[in-house]
Amino acid sequence: MHVINNLLRYRLVLGVTDDDFTFLQGLAQGFVLSYAGHIDNDGPLRYVALTGREALGESGVLIPDNAVKQASGAIVLASIEIPAHADRGHMP
Repeated sequence: MHVINNLLRYRLVLGVTDDDFTFLQGLAQGFVLSYAGHIDNDGPLRYVALTGREALGESGVLIPDNAVKQASGAIVLASIEIPAHADRGHMP
């Protein structure tokens, strides 16, 4: 919750007009995209940024009806799949 509140303060400082949930999704997308350039993974990878309904609720963030949820109830803010690159980037 404290992390979410701190991130939301930056939204106001930066003058971002998106709603809180959309802003958090954008930050999470940036975090997972930072892994998109991996070229040394033997198998496919998936990076996922998750949060909980409780954490968002305690921070006053409204969860839209179309938010992606896992079976566990976790809310997916962002995800990226990276294909295997077993033929590159490895030293013998």
